Amino acid sequence: MSAIASQYAMQEATPTKVKVLIMDGGTIDTIAAQGSDTSVTAVVTTFKQLLAKVVADATVEQIVYVLVPELPAIYGVAALRPLIQQACAGSTVPCHFLDLQTYWAGHPEYTTPSGVPLPTDAGSRVFAAQLWMTMQAYCIAQ
Repeated sequence: MSAIASQYAMQEATPTKVKVLIMDGGTIDTIAAQGSDTSVTAVVTTFKQLLAKVVADATVEQIVYVLVPELPAIYGVAALRPLIQQACAGSTVPCHFLDLQTYWAGHPEYTTPSGVPLPTDAGSRVFAAQLWMTMQAYCIAQ
């Protein structure tokens, strides 16, 4: 999550400001700590700080936060879900929470069978379709 905040800050420091922030984030932090409460709390705190920065900068018009699905090698997703969703809902900059769990459930073919949980071509298409549908539903960057 801190890497996303850093990327955002670097872009905001340029003449071209961020208008639409499409992001995921946090699970790399929770994977490293095997989903510990401390790692989940740190991710949520950093996300809230990023939201406060976005509000203060006053250039972002919309945020889409995508939460990856719960997979055996990705720790902390279930714990992050309600906290990130609540923070997103409380943002004064419209923040749209896209939870991929609903779309991944019952579809092992969406994730590579290797130890690294990456989407397959089919999973990537589902991800992209859901992201685009969310953007269309809220008239984001159209």
